[in-house]
Amino acid sequence: MPAQSASKRPAGSKPDRTRGHLPSTSFAGLLGRVLAGLRHCRARTPATPGVREVPSGSLINRMLAYDWRFTLADNDLPKVIGATTVAGVDVRFPFLDDRVVDLSLRLPPNYKLRGLALRWFFKQASRGFLPDAILRKKKHGFGLPFGLWLIGHAPLQELAFESVRALGRRGIVRPEFVERLLGRHVHEHPAYYGELVFIFTMLEQWLAAQRPSTAS
Repeated sequence: MPAQSASKRPAGSKPDRTRGHLPSTSFAGLLGRVLAGLRHCRARTPATPGVREVPSGSLINRMLAYDWRFTLADNDLPKVIGATTVAGVDVRFPFLDDRVVDLSLRLPPNYKLRGLALRWFFKQASRGFLPDAILRKKKHGFGLPFGLWLIGHAPLQELAFESVRALGRRGIVRPEFVERLLGRHVHEHPAYYGELVFIFTMLEQWLAAQRPSTAS
């Protein structure tokens, strides 16, 4: 997920479209620019001392395009912008600024993944600007603590457990796995397995709203 910065604004007011802000209506345009850049960039990257030339249609670029389409445009960004809009907060994504995106499209693929080192180019470019402790720091997500809520709130647990069992009755998840998940795993490791229970719960709630349960 790109780095975020936020500022408070009156609830219900419309977000502006300043540079670096990504309102939902601009997803398609941003994605189109990225995909067009990947399709039409030169067949080989410009020669750079010490850097092997890599075909532009590389697996890395294709995987990144997939990530833009499904992880960012279809999932992370709509959730973040939707939630912050409801809360009356403007959120901006500096790494999705037009100039940063355009630069990223011109980078050789092996700048984006150096062996098994992620964010290699970003860390090298930031060295001397950001403290070394920041560059060495491991990534931390913003996971929803659903598992902890689940253990500590009986009504939520009842709703979630029944939803997951209903999903098992539909034949989507194996019932024996459901019982292991609810009877043991989520209690032993709520922070880890709580996310899976949340996903299953949301899926069942969506299915229930679309059609009745197929269980006998």
